[in-house]
Amino acid sequence: MTQTNKLVTAATLAVLATPLTGLAGDAKTIIEPAAPQQSITACDALKNIGTLYKNSENPYIQEFKLFGRYQYQVGSIAGNDINGDGFNGNFDQHRRFRLGAQMKFANYFKVKANVNLVVDGRLVGRDLNWGTPDAGFAVFDEAKLTFDAGKAFSVNGLDTLHFTYGRQKLKMSQEAHTSSKKIKTVERSALANTIYRSARPVGFTVDASKGSWKGAAAIFSDQISNDEWDSVIGEWSEGLAYYVSATKTFDNKDQLIMDFIYHDDSSDAIADWIGYEWAASAAYTGSCDRWGYMANVIVADHGDVLGKPDRSGLFYGIIGMGTYDLIEGTLEAVAQYQWQGSEESEGVRTNSRLFRIDNGGDVNSGRGDSHHSLYGGLNWYLCGDNAKVMVGVEYQNLDTPDGDADSTTLWAAYRMYF
Repeated sequence: MTQTNKLVTAATLAVLATPLTGLAGDAKTIIEPAAPQQSITACDALKNIGTLYKNSENPYIQEFKLFGRYQYQVGSIAGNDINGDGFNGNFDQHRRFRLGAQMKFANYFKVKANVNLVVDGRLVGRDLNWGTPDAGFAVFDEAKLTFDAGKAFSVNGLDTLHFTYGRQKLKMSQEAHTSSKKIKTVERSALANTIYRSARPVGFTVDASKGSWKGAAAIFSDQISNDEWDSVIGEWSEGLAYYVSATKTFDNKDQLIMDFIYHDDSSDAIADWIGYEWAASAAYTGSCDRWGYMANVIVADHGDVLGKPDRSGLFYGIIGMGTYDLIEGTLEAVAQYQWQGSEESEGVRTNSRLFRIDNGGDVNSGRGDSHHSLYGGLNWYLCGDNAKVMVGVEYQNLDTPDGDADSTTLWAAYRMYF
């Protein structure tokens, strides 16, 4: 019997029993005081509004929910270019606006899809487009089907086992393992973004867990399509990417995260969306009381993917981050340092926002052989990660073949999801 039916049955019996107590002579009807109802806050509503249906006893549909996120940010940058000339600029951007749906059905399956509803290209001289993007971005962010094989077959030796096919996120680096809904800085570090990229390849993934270990292995298509249908089912004519990841969770909840990816082709498709042949990442992350910490080491190889000798070969770097709860659960201080270097004169690159856009300075398109960045900021949690305000300041220095360039950027952002 479902929980709903139990409640209906109990209520029916209570109604039927009420007149019978009057026929029992000396028997008295005792009315228990109603339990006080807990008020629902705006934060509770934001966290739970997306779940439209949930019933684990229904053999057909166990859950259906909607979800979405909106992210807006502003920035102000000032610096000196490779010629020693000053530059500056002020910018705002609708960073992300996504809506999606997820359904668990037939006890062992889950389908999930969400779409991008804004492309704000104003930073690079394009338009701000709401609705269906048409500026070189696929409509779908993710669109995938997952089969819970561990639940269906009770696989011996494993705690969980899942098979997933579709358009999905490539989790390279610790910052990529963390959703943009929960990252601590306004933007991911340039090094993490280089091996992660925002494109969502179509692929087949197997992930499993056993005790304190979990891992994943995947094959991705290196062909990223902007066609609505092909971007979901995939095109497989431009080479493959082979991906593995493993995470060890220790008794104190700290984690060691290791990722590796290799591309078997150097076609234009790889140059367009990934830009390197292989990459490896090892990260350690954890917390102690009010402190949080993360360290990430990355080594990768452009190979000849980019087609220019000055941009080929190895690149590498480190990322370190610390956090401290100034007011637990409400106000958090964040500091992050990143360095990336290369064998070649243009082997590393800064983020596109805001250093290398058209801001009046020559920064060699953000390319060089050594790049440092230092970020400090505050995160004000209005409703946990579901709604927060982020402010920060970032200093960057880039060594290029023609001189050094540096900048200071002031950031402010609003993040919301349900």
